[in-house]
Amino acid sequence: MAVSAVVLLSATQIQRRVGERTVMAFERRMGRVLMAISVEMLLKGIHIFAHQL
Repeated sequence: MAVSAVVLLSATQIQRRVGERTVMAFERRMGRVLMAISVEMLLKGIHIFAHQL
């Protein structure tokens, strides 16, 4: 939790050091990870629902 707080508080400095393109690439990658997790959860929910019928 403390690491997250430090990263969030120093986000501006991190962005300046790594560059705009790197930040954009990281945002896209994390978006894809989040989408994959949500699809996995959705499919698992459908699977559980289908077995209850």
